[in-house]
Amino acid sequence: MDLMLDIINDYLLEHIDPETPIIQQVLGLLRNNKAEHQDIIEYWSVLGEDNPEYYFEVILLIRRG
Repeated sequence: MDLMLDIINDYLLEHIDPETPIIQQVLGLLRNNKAEHQDIIEYWSVLGEDNPEYYFEVILLIRRG
């Protein structure tokens, strides 16, 4: 899952539409298995961090999840 989110983050850096099916599929897997991936969700969400300099591109999609 971590690798998939890393790839999605790279896609978003390249301005690929977040509604692209593969991105939505990975986010769906994450949403459907929140308990299993809680550590990964916390890492990529950068919870508690208010400085956007430290945000990942994928942060809003994960936080929305």
